[in-house]
Amino acid sequence: IFQKKFENEFAKLMGGGYARAVSSGSVSCFVAIRALRLPLGSEVIVPGVTDSGSIFAIVEAGLTPVIVDTMQDSYNTNWEEIESAITSKTTAIFAVHMAGEPLEISVISQNAIQLNLKLIEDCSQAPFARVCNLNCGCKSTLCSGVPVGSFGDVSAYSTMYRKSMHTGGSGGVVFTKNDVIARAVIEESDRGRPKWSSEYRSGDPGHATVSALNFNTDEFSCAIGLASLSRLEETIQRRRRFLVELNAKVKRLEPYFRLMNNSLGQSPFFIPLIVGKEFESRKVEIAEILQAEGISLLPIFNNVVADWDIAKKLNWKIKKSSNAESMKARSFNLFLNENYGEREASEISEALEKILSYLKKIKIR
Repeated sequence: IFQKKFENEFAKLMGGGYARAVSSGSVSCFVAIRALRLPLGSEVIVPGVTDSGSIFAIVEAGLTPVIVDTMQDSYNTNWEEIESAITSKTTAIFAVHMAGEPLEISVISQNAIQLNLKLIEDCSQAPFARVCNLNCGCKSTLCSGVPVGSFGDVSAYSTMYRKSMHTGGSGGVVFTKNDVIARAVIEESDRGRPKWSSEYRSGDPGHATVSALNFNTDEFSCAIGLASLSRLEETIQRRRRFLVELNAKVKRLEPYFRLMNNSLGQSPFFIPLIVGKEFESRKVEIAEILQAEGISLLPIFNNVVADWDIAKKLNWKIKKSSNAESMKARSFNLFLNENYGEREASEISEALEKILSYLKKIKIR
Protein backbone atom coordinates (compact mmCIF):
# COMPACT_ATOMS: atom_id res chain seq x y z
CA ILE A 1 0.00 0.00 0.00
CA PHE A 2 2.62 2.56 1.09
CA GLN A 3 5.02 1.64 -1.71
CA LYS A 4 2.38 2.26 -4.36
CA LYS A 5 1.30 5.51 -2.70
CA PHE A 6 4.90 6.71 -2.51
CA GLU A 7 5.58 5.81 -6.13
CA ASN A 8 2.35 7.42 -7.36
CA GLU A 9 2.93 10.63 -5.43
CA PHE A 10 6.53 10.82 -6.68
CA ALA A 11 5.42 10.38 -10.30
CA LYS A 12 2.66 12.96 -9.83
CA LEU A 13 5.13 15.56 -8.55
CA MET A 14 7.36 14.82 -11.55
CA GLY A 15 4.50 15.73 -13.88
CA GLY A 16 3.54 12.14 -14.69
CA GLY A 17 5.45 9.00 -15.48
CA TYR A 18 6.48 5.83 -13.67
CA ALA A 19 8.34 5.60 -10.36
CA ARG A 20 9.76 2.46 -8.78
CA ALA A 21 11.02 2.42 -5.18
CA VAL A 22 14.09 0.22 -4.63
CA SER A 23 16.43 -0.74 -1.80
CA SER A 24 19.23 1.85 -2.23
CA GLY A 25 20.53 4.73 -4.33
CA SER A 26 23.30 2.55 -5.80
CA VAL A 27 20.65 0.01 -6.79
CA SER A 28 18.59 2.75 -8.45
CA CYS A 29 21.61 3.61 -10.63
CA PHE A 30 22.16 -0.06 -11.51
CA VAL A 31 18.50 -0.74 -12.30
CA ALA A 32 18.28 2.45 -14.39
CA ILE A 33 21.33 1.45 -16.44
CA ARG A 34 20.20 -2.16 -16.88
CA ALA A 35 16.71 -1.11 -17.94
CA LEU A 36 18.13 0.64 -21.02
CA ARG A 37 19.45 -2.69 -22.40
CA LEU A 38 22.69 -1.10 -23.62
CA PRO A 39 25.16 -3.21 -25.65
CA LEU A 40 27.66 -4.97 -23.38
CA GLY A 41 31.08 -3.34 -23.39
CA SER A 42 29.81 -0.05 -24.83
CA GLU A 43 30.92 3.25 -23.30
CA VAL A 44 28.95 5.39 -20.89
CA ILE A 45 30.17 8.94 -20.22
CA VAL A 46 30.07 9.95 -16.55
CA PRO A 47 31.30 13.13 -14.77
CA GLY A 48 34.62 13.10 -12.91
CA VAL A 49 32.94 14.05 -9.62
CA THR A 50 30.32 11.60 -8.41
CA ASP A 51 29.60 8.90 -5.87
CA SER A 52 30.97 5.42 -6.47
CA GLY A 53 27.47 3.99 -6.82
CA SER A 54 26.94 5.56 -10.23
CA ILE A 55 30.21 4.35 -11.76
CA PHE A 56 30.07 0.90 -10.15
CA ALA A 57 26.55 0.54 -11.58
CA ILE A 58 27.99 1.11 -15.04
CA VAL A 59 30.78 -1.42 -14.48
CA GLU A 60 28.51 -4.06 -12.92
CA ALA A 61 26.13 -3.71 -15.87
CA GLY A 62 28.97 -4.81 -18.16
CA LEU A 63 29.63 -1.36 -19.59
CA THR A 64 32.71 0.86 -19.78
CA PRO A 65 32.77 4.18 -17.86
CA VAL A 66 34.49 7.14 -19.54
CA ILE A 67 35.18 9.96 -17.09
CA VAL A 68 35.00 13.61 -18.15
CA ASP A 69 35.93 16.80 -16.33
CA THR A 70 33.72 19.30 -14.54
CA MET A 71 33.30 22.98 -15.33
CA GLN A 72 35.64 25.47 -13.69
CA ASP A 73 34.68 26.31 -10.09
CA SER A 74 31.98 23.64 -10.10
CA TYR A 75 31.40 19.97 -9.32
CA ASN A 76 29.06 19.70 -12.33
CA THR A 77 30.07 18.91 -15.89
CA ASN A 78 28.70 20.46 -19.10
CA TRP A 79 28.10 19.54 -22.74
CA GLU A 80 31.54 20.69 -23.91
CA GLU A 81 33.27 18.24 -21.59
CA ILE A 82 30.86 15.44 -22.47
CA GLU A 83 31.17 16.01 -26.22
CA SER A 84 34.95 15.73 -26.05
CA ALA A 85 34.64 12.09 -24.94
CA ILE A 86 32.06 10.83 -27.43
CA THR A 87 33.27 8.03 -29.72
CA SER A 88 31.66 5.41 -31.94
CA LYS A 89 31.51 3.19 -28.82
CA THR A 90 29.45 5.67 -26.77
CA THR A 91 25.88 4.58 -26.12
CA ALA A 92 24.84 6.68 -23.12
CA ILE A 93 25.52 9.65 -20.88
CA PHE A 94 25.21 9.33 -17.11
CA ALA A 95 24.53 12.91 -15.99
CA VAL A 96 25.01 13.59 -12.28
CA HIS A 97 23.46 16.66 -10.62
CA MET A 98 26.03 17.29 -7.86
CA ALA A 99 25.43 19.07 -4.54
CA GLY A 100 21.83 19.82 -5.45
CA GLU A 101 22.79 22.10 -8.35
CA PRO A 102 21.07 21.17 -11.64
CA LEU A 103 23.26 20.53 -14.66
CA GLU A 104 22.77 22.33 -17.98
CA ILE A 105 20.52 19.37 -18.62
CA SER A 106 18.39 20.93 -21.38
CA VAL A 107 21.46 21.33 -23.59
CA ILE A 108 22.78 17.88 -22.71
CA SER A 109 19.38 16.29 -23.40
CA GLN A 110 18.94 18.00 -26.77
CA ASN A 111 22.36 16.91 -27.95
CA ALA A 112 21.91 13.36 -26.65
CA ILE A 113 18.68 13.04 -28.65
CA GLN A 114 20.36 14.34 -31.82
CA LEU A 115 23.21 11.84 -31.42
CA ASN A 116 20.87 8.95 -30.50
CA LEU A 117 22.53 8.52 -27.10
CA LYS A 118 20.61 7.35 -24.05
CA LEU A 119 20.57 9.75 -21.10
CA ILE A 120 20.49 8.69 -17.45
CA GLU A 121 20.08 11.40 -14.81
CA ASP A 122 21.44 10.81 -11.32
CA CYS A 123 19.35 13.10 -9.12
CA SER A 124 20.46 11.57 -5.81
CA GLN A 125 21.83 14.86 -4.46
CA ALA A 126 19.25 17.05 -6.18
CA PRO A 127 15.70 15.69 -5.76
CA PHE A 128 13.24 18.08 -7.38
CA ALA A 129 15.83 20.67 -8.26
CA ARG A 130 14.38 22.82 -11.02
CA VAL A 131 15.64 23.94 -14.41
CA CYS A 132 14.83 27.59 -15.02
CA ASN A 133 13.14 28.74 -18.19
CA LEU A 134 11.54 31.99 -19.31
CA ASN A 135 8.10 30.91 -18.13
CA CYS A 136 8.91 29.22 -14.82
CA GLY A 137 7.98 32.25 -12.70
CA CYS A 138 11.22 32.62 -10.76
CA LYS A 139 11.08 34.78 -7.68
CA SER A 140 14.02 36.15 -5.70
CA THR A 141 14.79 32.86 -3.98
CA LEU A 142 12.86 30.08 -5.72
CA CYS A 143 12.27 28.53 -9.13
CA SER A 144 9.21 26.60 -10.30
CA GLY A 145 10.71 25.29 -13.54
CA VAL A 146 10.92 21.70 -14.81
CA PRO A 147 12.29 19.19 -12.24
CA VAL A 148 15.54 17.38 -12.98
CA GLY A 149 14.95 13.75 -13.81
CA SER A 150 12.41 14.74 -16.46
CA PHE A 151 14.96 15.18 -19.24
CA GLY A 152 16.61 11.77 -19.44
CA ASP A 153 15.33 8.43 -20.64
CA VAL A 154 15.50 7.29 -17.02
CA SER A 155 16.60 8.84 -13.73
CA ALA A 156 17.93 7.52 -10.43
CA TYR A 157 17.53 8.84 -6.87
CA SER A 158 19.00 8.01 -3.49
CA THR A 159 16.70 8.25 -0.49
CA MET A 160 19.21 7.38 2.22
CA TYR A 161 18.89 9.07 5.62
CA ARG A 162 21.19 12.03 4.80
CA LYS A 163 19.17 13.15 1.78
CA SER A 164 16.50 15.87 1.87
CA MET A 165 14.09 13.25 0.49
CA HIS A 166 14.63 10.05 2.45
CA THR A 167 13.07 6.70 3.31
CA GLY A 168 14.86 6.07 6.59
CA GLY A 169 18.13 4.15 6.56
CA SER A 170 18.57 3.44 2.85
CA GLY A 171 16.55 3.48 -0.32
CA GLY A 172 16.19 4.75 -3.86
CA VAL A 173 13.79 5.54 -6.67
CA VAL A 174 13.97 4.91 -10.42
CA PHE A 175 11.82 7.19 -12.60
CA THR A 176 10.97 7.28 -16.30
CA LYS A 177 8.27 8.66 -18.56
CA ASN A 178 8.78 5.83 -21.05
CA ASP A 179 6.41 2.90 -20.56
CA VAL A 180 8.78 0.38 -22.21
CA ILE A 181 11.64 1.41 -19.91
CA ALA A 182 9.23 1.38 -16.96
CA ARG A 183 8.49 -2.29 -17.64
CA ALA A 184 12.20 -3.06 -17.83
CA VAL A 185 12.71 -1.23 -14.49
CA ILE A 186 10.14 -3.51 -12.86
CA GLU A 187 11.86 -6.59 -14.28
CA GLU A 188 15.37 -5.44 -13.28
CA SER A 189 14.31 -4.59 -9.73
CA ASP A 190 12.39 -7.80 -8.99
CA ARG A 191 14.07 -10.98 -10.28
CA GLY A 192 13.16 -10.44 -13.92
CA ARG A 193 9.45 -10.88 -13.22
CA PRO A 194 7.09 -9.21 -15.74
CA LYS A 195 4.69 -7.97 -13.08
CA TRP A 196 3.31 -5.42 -15.52
CA SER A 197 1.84 -8.19 -17.70
CA SER A 198 -1.74 -9.39 -17.37
CA GLU A 199 -0.36 -12.90 -17.98
CA TYR A 200 2.18 -12.73 -15.15
CA ARG A 201 2.17 -15.88 -13.03
CA SER A 202 2.91 -14.73 -9.47
CA GLY A 203 3.43 -18.19 -8.07
CA ASP A 204 5.94 -19.20 -10.74
CA PRO A 205 9.51 -17.92 -10.04
CA GLY A 206 10.57 -19.26 -13.42
CA HIS A 207 8.25 -16.87 -15.21
CA ALA A 208 10.95 -14.25 -15.79
CA THR A 209 11.95 -12.31 -18.88
CA VAL A 210 15.55 -11.57 -17.83
CA SER A 211 18.02 -12.69 -15.17
CA ALA A 212 17.91 -10.13 -12.35
CA LEU A 213 18.14 -9.89 -8.56
CA ASN A 214 15.69 -8.79 -5.88
CA PHE A 215 16.11 -5.07 -5.20
CA ASN A 216 12.70 -4.50 -3.65
CA THR A 217 12.15 -2.05 -0.82
CA ASP A 218 9.66 -2.40 2.07
CA GLU A 219 6.43 -0.82 3.24
CA PHE A 220 7.90 0.86 6.32
CA SER A 221 10.57 2.66 4.28
CA CYS A 222 7.98 3.82 1.76
CA ALA A 223 5.76 5.17 4.55
CA ILE A 224 8.70 7.29 5.72
CA GLY A 225 9.34 8.30 2.12
CA LEU A 226 5.76 9.42 1.65
CA ALA A 227 6.00 11.65 4.73
CA SER A 228 9.36 13.03 3.58
CA LEU A 229 7.99 13.73 0.11
CA SER A 230 5.05 15.67 1.56
CA ARG A 231 7.39 18.21 3.16
CA LEU A 232 10.14 18.21 0.53
CA GLU A 233 9.12 21.45 -1.16
CA GLU A 234 9.21 23.28 2.19
CA THR A 235 12.60 21.69 2.94
CA ILE A 236 14.00 22.93 -0.37
CA GLN A 237 12.58 26.42 0.13
CA ARG A 238 14.02 26.76 3.63
CA ARG A 239 17.46 25.56 2.52
CA ARG A 240 17.37 27.96 -0.44
CA ARG A 241 16.50 30.89 1.82
CA PHE A 242 19.40 30.01 4.09
CA LEU A 243 21.77 29.92 1.11
CA VAL A 244 20.59 33.35 -0.04
CA GLU A 245 21.25 34.69 3.48
CA LEU A 246 24.65 33.01 3.70
CA ASN A 247 25.70 34.11 0.23
CA ALA A 248 24.90 37.74 1.03
CA LYS A 249 27.15 37.60 4.10
CA VAL A 250 30.02 35.66 2.51
CA LYS A 251 29.99 37.95 -0.53
CA ARG A 252 31.50 40.66 1.66
CA LEU A 253 34.56 38.44 2.10
CA GLU A 254 35.39 38.06 -1.61
CA PRO A 255 37.90 37.43 -3.14
CA TYR A 256 39.16 35.51 -0.10
CA PHE A 257 36.05 33.34 0.31
CA ARG A 258 33.01 32.71 -1.86
CA LEU A 259 30.30 30.12 -2.30
CA MET A 260 30.05 28.01 -5.44
CA ASN A 261 27.57 29.60 -7.81
CA ASN A 262 24.09 28.26 -7.13
CA SER A 263 20.93 28.75 -9.17
CA LEU A 264 17.41 29.58 -8.10
CA GLY A 265 16.47 26.04 -9.08
CA GLN A 266 18.89 24.35 -6.69
CA SER A 267 17.70 21.64 -4.28
CA PRO A 268 20.53 22.21 -1.78
CA PHE A 269 22.42 19.21 -0.40
CA PHE A 270 25.73 20.82 0.53
CA ILE A 271 27.47 23.99 -0.66
CA PRO A 272 31.16 24.20 -1.59
CA LEU A 273 33.01 27.21 -0.17
CA ILE A 274 35.91 28.25 -2.40
CA VAL A 275 39.05 29.71 -0.82
CA GLY A 276 40.67 32.52 -2.83
CA LYS A 277 44.09 32.18 -4.41
CA GLU A 278 45.93 34.08 -1.66
CA PHE A 279 45.11 31.48 1.00
CA GLU A 280 44.08 28.38 -0.99
CA SER A 281 47.17 26.47 0.20
CA ARG A 282 45.72 26.69 3.75
CA LYS A 283 42.31 25.41 2.78
CA VAL A 284 42.35 22.36 5.06
CA GLU A 285 43.61 24.44 8.01
CA ILE A 286 40.79 26.95 7.45
CA ALA A 287 38.22 24.15 7.32
CA GLU A 288 39.53 22.57 10.52
CA ILE A 289 39.37 25.91 12.36
CA LEU A 290 35.75 26.26 11.29
CA GLN A 291 35.06 22.73 12.52
CA ALA A 292 36.56 23.66 15.88
CA GLU A 293 34.07 26.55 15.96
CA GLY A 294 31.26 23.99 15.68
CA ILE A 295 30.49 24.48 11.99
CA SER A 296 29.53 21.26 10.19
CA LEU A 297 31.57 20.66 7.05
CA LEU A 298 33.74 18.26 5.05
CA PRO A 299 37.35 19.51 4.68
CA ILE A 300 38.33 17.25 1.76
CA PHE A 301 35.85 16.05 -0.87
CA ASN A 302 37.09 12.67 -2.07
CA ASN A 303 34.54 12.21 -4.86
CA VAL A 304 37.01 13.14 -7.61
CA VAL A 305 37.16 9.90 -9.58
CA ALA A 306 40.67 10.41 -10.99
CA ASP A 307 42.08 10.17 -7.44
CA TRP A 308 40.47 6.82 -6.63
CA ASP A 309 42.68 3.75 -6.26
CA ILE A 310 39.97 1.64 -7.88
CA ALA A 311 39.97 3.89 -10.97
CA LYS A 312 43.66 3.17 -11.46
CA LYS A 313 43.28 -0.53 -10.65
CA LEU A 314 40.51 -1.02 -13.21
CA ASN A 315 42.17 1.34 -15.70
CA TRP A 316 39.09 3.48 -16.28
CA LYS A 317 39.25 5.94 -19.15
CA ILE A 318 39.72 9.45 -17.76
CA LYS A 319 39.46 12.10 -20.46
CA LYS A 320 40.46 15.05 -18.25
CA SER A 321 40.23 15.99 -14.57
CA SER A 322 42.07 19.31 -14.10
CA ASN A 323 38.97 21.38 -13.23
CA ALA A 324 37.73 18.77 -10.75
CA GLU A 325 41.18 18.53 -9.14
CA SER A 326 41.42 22.31 -8.84
CA MET A 327 37.97 22.57 -7.27
CA LYS A 328 38.86 19.86 -4.76
CA ALA A 329 42.10 21.62 -3.82
CA ARG A 330 40.47 25.03 -3.31
CA SER A 331 37.16 24.24 -1.64
CA PHE A 332 35.47 22.45 1.23
CA ASN A 333 31.82 21.55 1.64
CA LEU A 334 29.48 23.19 4.13
CA PHE A 335 26.67 20.89 5.22
CA LEU A 336 23.13 22.26 5.12
CA ASN A 337 19.98 21.86 7.16
CA GLU A 338 16.51 23.27 6.57
CA ASN A 339 16.48 24.54 10.17
CA TYR A 340 19.45 26.84 9.51
CA GLY A 341 18.66 30.53 9.36
CA GLU A 342 20.11 33.99 9.92
CA ARG A 343 21.89 32.96 13.11
CA GLU A 344 23.80 30.12 11.46
CA ALA A 345 24.64 32.29 8.45
CA SER A 346 26.06 34.92 10.81
CA GLU A 347 28.06 32.33 12.76
CA ILE A 348 29.68 31.04 9.57
CA SER A 349 30.46 34.47 8.13
CA GLU A 350 31.76 35.79 11.45
CA ALA A 351 34.02 32.75 11.87
CA LEU A 352 35.35 33.32 8.33
CA GLU A 353 36.02 36.98 9.15
CA LYS A 354 38.03 35.96 12.22
CA ILE A 355 40.05 33.48 10.19
CA LEU A 356 40.68 36.06 7.48
CA SER A 357 41.89 38.59 10.04
CA TYR A 358 44.21 35.97 11.53
CA LEU A 359 45.60 34.94 8.12
CA LYS A 360 46.29 38.54 7.12
CA LYS A 361 48.12 39.21 10.39
CA ILE A 362 50.45 36.20 10.13
CA LYS A 363 51.09 37.03 6.48
CA ILE A 364 52.34 40.52 7.44
CA ARG A 365 54.69 39.01 10.01
